[in-house]
Amino acid sequence: MTERGREHGDTAPSDVEIRRLVHELQVHKVELKAQNEELRASYQELEAARARYFDLFDMAPVGYCVVRGDGRILEANFTMARLLGVARAALIGQPLSRFVVPDCRELYLRRHEQHSALRVPDTLELEMQRADGTSLWVRMEVSTAQDLDGTPVCRSVLLDITERRRAEEQRQDIEARYAELVARISNGVAIYRAVDDGADFVFVDINPAGERLSVIKREDVLGRRLVDVFPGAAVLGLVDMLRRVWRTGTAESLPTTLYRDARIEHWVENTVYRLPSGEVAAVYDDVTEVRAAEQRIVGFSRQLLAAREDERRHLATVLHHELGSLSVGVSARLDAATEQLVDRDIQGVQLSLDSCSAMLRDTVGRLKTIALDLRPPDLELLGLSAALRQHLARVSGDTELRIQFTDALGALALDEATTIALFRIGQEALTNVVRHAGASSVKVRLSAVPAGVCLSVQDDGCGFDPDGALDRLEGNMGLITIRETALSLRGVAEVQS
Repeated sequence: MTERGREHGDTAPSDVEIRRLVHELQVHKVELKAQNEELRASYQELEAARARYFDLFDMAPVGYCVVRGDGRILEANFTMARLLGVARAALIGQPLSRFVVPDCRELYLRRHEQHSALRVPDTLELEMQRADGTSLWVRMEVSTAQDLDGTPVCRSVLLDITERRRAEEQRQDIEARYAELVARISNGVAIYRAVDDGADFVFVDINPAGERLSVIKREDVLGRRLVDVFPGAAVLGLVDMLRRVWRTGTAESLPTTLYRDARIEHWVENTVYRLPSGEVAAVYDDVTEVRAAEQRIVGFSRQLLAAREDERRHLATVLHHELGSLSVGVSARLDAATEQLVDRDIQGVQLSLDSCSAMLRDTVGRLKTIALDLRPPDLELLGLSAALRQHLARVSGDTELRIQFTDALGALALDEATTIALFRIGQEALTNVVRHAGASSVKVRLSAVPAGVCLSVQDDGCGFDPDGALDRLEGNMGLITIRETALSLRGVAEVQS
C-alpha cells in the first residue's frame, strides 16, 4: 500500500487488530447472553411475583383497598368489591366514605384525617352499606404507606364481622333481658364464684328480692364468702350442693328447709344452676308463710274431720232418738190396739191407731227437717234465691230473728258448685248469728257484681274482734269453713265488725 493510501485510511487491519476485534465481539456476546438470562430470570420472577400479588391481594379472603389522602379509592381487590356488592372497576375513584352509613361516616372521616396526617396505624369498626341497600359491619385495619410517586396513601384491610356483631347484639339483648328478669323476679337470686377449688364460694351478685328476703344489702356482701354472710349455709346443705353443681353442671334443688342463724330464721327453698361463665346461681324463696299456712291447713283439716264426725254423731243420735222413740211408741200403741181389739173396744182401737198416725206424721216432719238441712230440694229445683228464702223463713220461724232478704242476682246464671257453696256459706253465716251474735234482725243480700256474685249477711248483734279471726282455729270453725268454701270458688271472705 502506498503512502497516499495510508494517508486516506485505506490501510488494511493487521492480524493482531483482527484477533483483538474478534475477542471483543466474543466478550460482548457472552455479556449479552448473560444479560439476556438475567432479564429472562427477572421476568419470570416478576411474573411469579405478579401471580403471588394476585393471590395475596386480589383473591384474598378479606377486603383490601388503597385510599388516597382525599379519601378516594386507588385500588381494591375482588373481595372488597364482593363485600360492597359492586364491580371492582366501579370502586376505583369513589370516596370510601360513600359506602359508610351516615351514623358512622363522621367517625370514619375524622379517623381517616387523623391517621393520614399522623401516619399511624388505626383500627375501627364501622357499619357499611352495600349497593343494594343492605348493611354489614366491618373491622377496618389501616396502615400508611407511599405510592410509587411518593404520595402518601392508606392501605386498609376490611374484615366482615356482621355475624359477630349480630351475635354480640343477641348476647347483649339476652343479658339485658336476664338482668331485667333477675331484677324483677320475686325469688331471690344470688350468683357465686368458687374459691379454693370449690371449698367455699364468694358473692358475685344478688338481686333486690334476695336483699329483701335475706335482709342484707348488695354492697355489703359482694366479694364476701358465703359462710361469712350466712353461717348456717353449711348446716343447711347449701355449700355441698353448690360444690356438686359447680363440678358436675347438673342443677339440684334443696327441699324446704329451716335456715337459722343469729340474724334471721326462715323456711327456704333453693335451686342451684351452673352458669356458662362457670359461676353458680342459687334461686331461692322464703316459704315461711306458706309453711305456716300449710300447718294451719293441716290443723283445719283435723278440725274439719272432727266436726264432720260430730255432725255424723249428732245425726246418728237424732235418728236413733227419733226412730227409737217412734218404734217404741208405735209398738206400744199397736199392742194396746191389739188388746182393745180382743176386748172389742173399737173406740179404743181407733184412738190407738190415731195416736200411731200422729206419731208417724211428727217423725216424718222431723226427718224432713233434717233432710232439708242436709240438701234442700229447692236448691236444685228453683235455684239459690228460692232455697235461701225458704231456709231464712224456716230459721225466722224457729227463732225470734227478723230476717230481710234481698235478691239482686238478676239474670246471672250460677253453676251447681257455686250455687251449693253460696247456700252453705249463707247457712253457716246465719247459724253463727243465731248461736253467737244475740241479734234481733238480719239482712241477707244476694247480688251480682262485676267480679261475679256477692252474698252478704249483716246483723245487729254484739260483734267481735275480726282481726285474725279467719286464721284462728279454736272457736272460729264456722268462719274458717266460710273462708275455705269461698276459696274453693276462687273467691274471698271478708269479716267486718
